Amino acid sequence: MFCECDVNCFMLSRGDTFRFPITINCGTKLEPEIYELKQNDTLYIAILEPGQSFENAIIRQTLTMENADEETGAITFILKSSDTEYMLTGKYFITIKLEQEDGTVTTVLPMKEFWLTGTSKDPCCCN
Repeated sequence: MFCECDVNCFMLSRGDTFRFPITINCGTKLEPEIYELKQNDTLYIAILEPGQSFENAIIRQTLTMENADEETGAITFILKSSDTEYMLTGKYFITIKLEQEDGTVTTVLPMKEFWLTGTSKDPCCCN
């Protein structure tokens, strides 16, 4: 089981909105079989600093069927502008785990580089 992803590394300008549609393939690349989330399945998305554990990720998000698009059923991971507004620019990693309703946990997107570009924002508001 793996997440369909055509890139080895993601790039985002600090403060931009980021959208990543999540498609889980439980078949093969040649014979794909799309996995649809079940009622009690949970996707855990983490953006981590190098050397950081999944549990201590700088950004964590949980998605379920309730986050699916009503028309297509697609699940999309979204970072709002405010999620990265005060992060330092540089190299991070992104990974996604699926916990199925039977308790099985599978890493569907192994760690991939996630680069935050631009200039770092001073968290101090000076007027």
